[in-house]
Amino acid sequence: MKARRGTQQGSMVFRRAVQRVASAVAVTALAGLVALQAVAQPFLACGVPVTHHLASGSTDTYQATVSGGLQTVFDATDTGGTLGLLQLTGLDYFCDYPVAPCFQTCNGSLASPNSDIAVSDCIGSDAGDYTVEFNVVQQGPENCGVPLTCGVAPTGTALSVPGEVDAYTFSGVAGQQISVATTATGDSTGSLRLRLYSPTGDSQGDSCSGSLTYNVPSTGTYTVLVSACVAPSTGPYTITWQTLPACPAVAAAGFAYVAYAESNTVGVIDLATNQTVSILPRVIPKSDIPFGAITTSPNDGLAYVTFGTSGTISIINTTLNRAVGSLNVPDDSGHDYTLHIALDPQGRYAYAPSDVLRGVVVINTVTRKSEAVIPFPFLDSDIGDGFWTPTAVSPDGKFLYVSASIAQQSLLAVIDTSSRTLVARITDQRLDLANLIDISFNTTGTLVYVTTLSALSVVDTATRSVTQTLPLFLNDITFSRDGATAYGVGCLAAGCNQSAVFVIDMSSLTITKTISVQAALGASATALALSPDGGRLVVLNAGAMAAQAQFPAAVVIDTATSQIVASIPAAGDAPFDVAIVTPPTGLCTADDSGQSRVTVGELVSSVNYSVNGCPTAPMTGAP
Repeated sequence: MKARRGTQQGSMVFRRAVQRVASAVAVTALAGLVALQAVAQPFLACGVPVTHHLASGSTDTYQATVSGGLQTVFDATDTGGTLGLLQLTGLDYFCDYPVAPCFQTCNGSLASPNSDIAVSDCIGSDAGDYTVEFNVVQQGPENCGVPLTCGVAPTGTALSVPGEVDAYTFSGVAGQQISVATTATGDSTGSLRLRLYSPTGDSQGDSCSGSLTYNVPSTGTYTVLVSACVAPSTGPYTITWQTLPACPAVAAAGFAYVAYAESNTVGVIDLATNQTVSILPRVIPKSDIPFGAITTSPNDGLAYVTFGTSGTISIINTTLNRAVGSLNVPDDSGHDYTLHIALDPQGRYAYAPSDVLRGVVVINTVTRKSEAVIPFPFLDSDIGDGFWTPTAVSPDGKFLYVSASIAQQSLLAVIDTSSRTLVARITDQRLDLANLIDISFNTTGTLVYVTTLSALSVVDTATRSVTQTLPLFLNDITFSRDGATAYGVGCLAAGCNQSAVFVIDMSSLTITKTISVQAALGASATALALSPDGGRLVVLNAGAMAAQAQFPAAVVIDTATSQIVASIPAAGDAPFDVAIVTPPTGLCTADDSGQSRVTVGELVSSVNYSVNGCPTAPMTGAP
């Protein structure tokens, strides 16, 4: 039996097999095209061995529940000791079986793109028991292999049925040297066979020595098959793969903080398990506008949460996993308006646009007090309120970029953070600033990426001019830490209802891949965030409600395979924004009723986190 990641993966494989049965029914017409005395057998599901008795002189045919054309390996093994060599024949509409079959072998294993297979005695017409199984060895969603983690041997691995073949996958990167090793851990297991296949399903190695070493020529998902080497046997074994000389250090998957705008709560998702592990109750006053936003500090220790027009910025310590204080945006009218805030590289200052004050409020995050308001007119309310204005601070902390309107002209305002004055204006009709979504810098601060509802534009910070534009209708965008790749969620055309994630090469400003999330999220995919290690992408569904299960609150995408690997049920109403952090010492989810709260100015590293990531010593300070 293959190691499964809990019963969920086992049931997932079963459901996948059932879904394919329907599409495979059409292939039954093949029987009329093949002049063959055959005994029809049940459908085969990927990775599931089937034991059957072959009658004397008979040929058994099977239909694999898999899409045609995929590279598939069929294995048939004599388990009764009376058949000897078994003949495997791949059946196809275009093959003239038995005169000139497309694929045929007597070695017990057949690699074939055919979804139909015939099993018979190779020499003579003997009768006896045998086991037959197929595995997809080409990368893709129909490959049922269990993913392996570098250097980690999964538990519970065993050959449970004589003739069983277990499939595993791993992600190989071009230029790597890798090794795959398996060891029998039971007296009855016997020697084991390893077979390695490339992402396209081509054989790359076959060994009964217990290990394979391989130089990876291209990046993709590789498949490993494990089976008994000589005689069919059962018993436990171990399997591991690793890069040579050693596996790279693995960053923590992180935690996704989701702002639920309608319920004014924050859900915390552990990306290692893809489960909501905590729900922070209403941390700020109820807003009359169902919008929410989360901004994380550069050291990943604090998260700043805003909801609509509340004017309150709640501070969450992601290691303690609770709100530890708040910041307030002052105004002169009794109405506080702020949504997006920007933090400087040290996390000491927060910049909050305020349409009421017609300027940017500068807040000291240590004292939690406003130090200044940088004045200039903001966008008129009929175009877009100031609370909706995204802002960004350059990597060196010297400049703040914010959308504004001066003399009825939309523009990007450049503010000197030291003098706190407006120093430049960037005007270009291609920027469509009235529909601004995001402002981000590249890692060196030489480029600004401006995302609107109609395009992604690149602005040179030296010349302060637009250099490139990519037409896209995005709801949100996020960037890898090296700035080489962007992920945007939205549509290719205005008004479309087909939600998708676009993978964008920022050096050429071209879309390299499109990942559809329409079936998983509907047309309400509105926000996304990338994990610090770049391995997981969380995409939100703003229309999700806790009381309705039609669509999940979010899906998790593996960026290496571009596949959706998890769906997260809603833990609140209207998930509007998400940020992913890796707390320095893990996440505290235990009862904190007896713990005193920390101040924003305290260093997270000064706390004793010896039990479940929670402080075990009394803390001083109050929010």
